[in-house]
Amino acid sequence: MGQVDLDFKPTVPVFDANVALGRHHNRVVSVDTAEGTLSEMDRAGIQRALVYAPHAVNFDSDDGNNLLLEMIEGEDRLIPQFVCNPSYDNLDEFSAGVEERGIRAVKVAPIPHGYPFRDWIVGPWMEWLASVGIPVWVDAPDADPAELYDAIKRHPNVNFV
Repeated sequence: MGQVDLDFKPTVPVFDANVALGRHHNRVVSVDTAEGTLSEMDRAGIQRALVYAPHAVNFDSDDGNNLLLEMIEGEDRLIPQFVCNPSYDNLDEFSAGVEERGIRAVKVAPIPHGYPFRDWIVGPWMEWLASVGIPVWVDAPDADPAELYDAIKRHPNVNFV
């Protein structure tokens, strides 16, 4: 089968669009700080990364988002992604915080947060995201596939990732 060289660096700029920054509640991670993440990014040849706080997914979105901002303060290579919980968070307050802080990506986690990804909960949030052109990230294990499909179909102007 040929020799596989795993010791290489990318020849194009790399932007990692899915980095969890911080401790996890269910496992030990080797890196849970901004400094450690930047070191790993340098080792892998990654210039910038979109980062979210696992605390915002697993416990409290507002606390997690604020913790994320504290952890990456002054570090322009780490781009913050806020997590929202449409069943609990106030849309007006969340959207004002996103605008004030220049957040350009939002993550939802319906299963961990315990809500169905249905229009009676997420409809106004999807309309807001479409109106401001902010993409929404949904990790496959964090949403019911049928509900996600229906939401994507109902909201064609939202950029789902």
